[in-house]
Amino acid sequence: GKSHVLVRVKPEQPLRNFTMCLRSYSDLARPHGLFSYATKAQDNDILLFKPKPGEYRFYVGGRFVTFRVPEGRGDWEHVC
Repeated sequence: GKSHVLVRVKPEQPLRNFTMCLRSYSDLARPHGLFSYATKAQDNDILLFKPKPGEYRFYVGGRFVTFRVPEGRGDWEHVC
């Protein structure tokens, strides 16, 4: 299923750092997104993407880093 949340905040100063943590469960072997944050200017300004089991890509502002984790055993996965 698809879920979305609309967040409207007015921080007192620009955001310089953040931490994203989530738990997910899926038996999908195909590429899929786990989290996306859209701004008025960019649909996927922040994106956590899973191109294949055991691999994640974390995008911020169009740039990304790839990191690998041990492949899950069909259980919940937790990433921060």
